[in-house]
Amino acid sequence: MQQFLNEQTQAIRSALEGLNPIPRGLWELMRSPVFWLSLWVGFNVAAARLFFGRVLGPVIGLGWACWVWASVLPGSLPEVLLTLGVLLGGTLLLRWGLVSPAGLALRGLRRCPECAEPVRRAARRCRYCGSDLEERRIFR
Repeated sequence: MQQFLNEQTQAIRSALEGLNPIPRGLWELMRSPVFWLSLWVGFNVAAARLFFGRVLGPVIGLGWACWVWASVLPGSLPEVLLTLGVLLGGTLLLRWGLVSPAGLALRGLRRCPECAEPVRRAARRCRYCGSDLEERRIFR
């Protein structure tokens, strides 16, 4: 009886494997934790880039949002290390001037109030439209 059940189980498994749309190599890959870790990292990077870059970035700046994201996200040691790595990488990108929370501020530029083109912060006249640029002072 046991041999009959084993044969029937094997026949059912082979029939179901023929219906499985996922190839066998991908199925083996999906069993590894590296696959799920890379998928998790990819989704987090995409979500963070979309959310921080288009929603929070222009409003409050990228740095504050990254700290909130880092305080909510981690739950275990690998996640903490990964989050710290992302924050360190983001900090280095900010430091090197490849990205900036205020857009043009780290490159020494600002927008002309008339034509909205980027001009140097020290400029007195816009080179695109010719309008006079008043100097903005924080403390008067």
